[in-house]
Amino acid sequence: MPANLTETENSREYPLKEELRALCELIDSIRVDFLQTSMLVNFIQDYLKNLK
Repeated sequence: MPANLTETENSREYPLKEELRALCELIDSIRVDFLQTSMLVNFIQDYLKNLK
């Protein structure tokens, strides 16, 4: 983004910038949750395999 844009020009050109940033943060959070859940499921599966 060009550095010479004022805040008004910036808001006009990217009106949903803050909403997009919030959505990206939410998606990152969901991705981390899925990763942690996957790791937990793998741990439990390995634990159950070792019980047999």
